[in-house]
Amino acid sequence: MKSSLVYLLFIPFFILITSCGKYDEGPSLSLLSKKQRFTGTWELARFYIGENQIQITNKEEMTVNKNGTFTKSIIISTNSFNSNGNWEFSEDKESLLMKYSATTTETWMIKRLSNRQLFAEFQTPSSVYRYEYVKKNKD
Repeated sequence: MKSSLVYLLFIPFFILITSCGKYDEGPSLSLLSKKQRFTGTWELARFYIGENQIQITNKEEMTVNKNGTFTKSIIISTNSFNSNGNWEFSEDKESLLMKYSATTTETWMIKRLSNRQLFAEFQTPSSVYRYEYVKKNKD
């Protein structure tokens, strides 16, 4: 009887934590803050335009710093092209505001933000671009 009561007490708690996920694709629960999960060096693993996966022929990395800055590097053969900017979460923490300059800001809708994966979508009037990154290291 006592063990049944213990199980009944844990059911609402389990339902609560599994429904707390902020992002469509998870995770449901994380002990790390969103900022802790986002900072580090990410490598682009998959890229989509609409529903079509685009073959990645170059290496793209993004290093996100705790101080609100980032660097994106595209490596083609032995040449590297870098762009720098500032990032911040939207007020509701469901989007990333990626500011490349005073006039260029991309709003990335976060679909998944775990310690090892970042899935985000960027929408233009003509298409939806989906970036799927995997973390190379933790900073």
